[in-house]
Amino acid sequence: MRLIKKALAIILVAVQVFSMLPASIYAESIGAVIDLSDTSPPSSGTGWTYSSSTYTITGDVTVTMPPEIAQVTNRRIVISGGTEPNPCRVTLLDVNMSYSANAPIVLNTGAHAVLILDGTNTITSTGANFAGIQTTGAFLTIWEAAQWAAQ
Repeated sequence: MRLIKKALAIILVAVQVFSMLPASIYAESIGAVIDLSDTSPPSSGTGWTYSSSTYTITGDVTVTMPPEIAQVTNRRIVISGGTEPNPCRVTLLDVNMSYSANAPIVLNTGAHAVLILDGTNTITSTGANFAGIQTTGAFLTIWEAAQWAAQ
């Protein structure tokens, strides 16, 4: 009985210590979720690829970042998938991103996307002549998350 109590106490201490670690320590992009704060993202996930600081989205994806990260300045999103009856659904969940060399979010020619805004999101470009979201020959619909869920 004494050994069981001791083992349980060690397990509880380990759980408490792990729960106090900041989220960015174990932030990762996996599956259909892109964590913009991920310092070593994999080259692909479900509906997206990553190369040279750019996430290219071709499917339904959630983009997020931990609340303790003030702003991400070295990542951008390019949406290049979707069709008129089946657009890419990209949910931005509490994202604050800025990019200087181009627009932080770009829709490639022919892309069809629904951008779903959940929480507080800020998308800015610090470069001359760039918008936060740039489209050329693409189709973009923007929804607030509660409206999207109600439809």
